[in-house]
Amino acid sequence: MSTAVASAVSEVVGPVGPVRERLPRSRPSRTFEFRVADCKGFVTVG
Repeated sequence: MSTAVASAVSEVVGPVGPVRERLPRSRPSRTFEFRVADCKGFVTVG
């Protein structure tokens, strides 16, 4: 690989790679109640 291509690739990818970011400790969510026949259930989406 030529040095020009190698330097272009390293600029795009970066020297370390992807950086992991933590999600916030509390996030907005909604809880829904549903019923199927005689069974009652809940689902939380956030």
